[in-house]
Amino acid sequence: MACAACAGSPPTPRAPGAQGVADAAGPRECAAALAPAGDPEPLAPPVASSGLDDPARRPPSHVLLEVDLPFTRIARELEASVPRRVAEERGRDLGLAGSLDMTVDRGPLRVAYDAASDALVVTTSLHIEARACTSRRGCYASCSPEAVARVSAPLALTPDYGLPRPRVAVSLVRGCKLAALGGLVQVDVTPMLEQRLGPEARRVEAEIARRLPDLRPPLVARWAELSAPRALPLRAGCLRVHPSGLSQGPSSASASGVRLHFSLEASPELRRACDEPPGPKPALPPLVAAPVATDAAEVSVGVEVPLADLERALTGPPAMALGAGSARVVSARVEPDGGEVRVTTALAGGVCGEASAHARLQWTGDSLGYTHAVVGPAERARLAASGVSAEGLEAAIEARGRVSPRLTPTLARDALPALAAALSTDDAEVRAHVPGARAGAVWLEAGAAFATVRIQNKITVTVH
Repeated sequence: MACAACAGSPPTPRAPGAQGVADAAGPRECAAALAPAGDPEPLAPPVASSGLDDPARRPPSHVLLEVDLPFTRIARELEASVPRRVAEERGRDLGLAGSLDMTVDRGPLRVAYDAASDALVVTTSLHIEARACTSRRGCYASCSPEAVARVSAPLALTPDYGLPRPRVAVSLVRGCKLAALGGLVQVDVTPMLEQRLGPEARRVEAEIARRLPDLRPPLVARWAELSAPRALPLRAGCLRVHPSGLSQGPSSASASGVRLHFSLEASPELRRACDEPPGPKPALPPLVAAPVATDAAEVSVGVEVPLADLERALTGPPAMALGAGSARVVSARVEPDGGEVRVTTALAGGVCGEASAHARLQWTGDSLGYTHAVVGPAERARLAASGVSAEGLEAAIEARGRVSPRLTPTLARDALPALAAALSTDDAEVRAHVPGARAGAVWLEAGAAFATVRIQNKITVTVH
């Protein structure tokens, strides 16, 4: 009884729905308690798809590769592999004049590019020594005719990545006449030399064709490597290139050599982990001959952003101003709904309960965030019944929840040239030219959004 007397007046009963109200000096918890939500509203109005948010309908994406081959490097390789003595023959019958001994030595190799035939052209002079000899007198007469050899090697690969057979042509520019029997007999050996040089040219053709490398086996191996998921260092994610085609355009002359033009068609993606089960090895597609060589290309890289990251970005401070009071987001749920997402927030503070809205996921600068947030009519009426502002919820969703993907337009412009330079070796320099990078479309999967970065690119490999 004494304790009851000291306790003062009995507490005033609390009104229903006002559980947890603090004293008059503190904030009122759950001043606006939202009624239970009904069934989710259908998306209204529907968002028209541009086609860019569907991976199957995205425009082709290309990586442009240029390979510069300097003439000095080509000539150096050829000088090391082509012997100076091209041909040698002894004892060809000359009738009364005896027999003919002949040697053919080549001069320096000159390399050029012929745009009309899109071929590499190698020319050299041929120095011929012809001697008339008999068993009694030995070699008694000689002459030094001159010829020119021209090797034309097409640079366009065949559809199965074969190197076309080169063509060799030899032509005499100065003939040869030998004097016998004290000058009484003149023997013109020019037709004989021409007859001999023709088969020799065909032999050289066959020898060059035999030495040409078979490009298909290494390309098949490289294509399989390019098609396999690749874990990036420093837990930067998993790169999937998804190559689908390769084309070659006409070659062109560079400042001091020839430039080969290739274009890789691919749909690269940057995912969080390489957890996709391995599939069958993709076959190397036939090489496509492009009618012209393009100067620039654009590749679209899809960057995975888990919806869980977008959910976490909505939670925490600052509190949202919702008209009847402020509320903090305790948790959030983001679910794909057509081309948009349904955002459901669990609120605590001055407003308690769940509130939802539809929104689009789009690039905002270098971040991915919510835009065009809309509270549906039924949800808007439910919020209004508790004095909660639907406009405040829409504004709060758009103002928060920014996520920075692992690849952004700014990062692509700044980092890709440095990454390409790191691939350079003593034999070749690799450069990536990125004229620009921009934000692309965003599409949705079950548990993630994919934000695309469209990168203008040109990769140049210069062989030293």
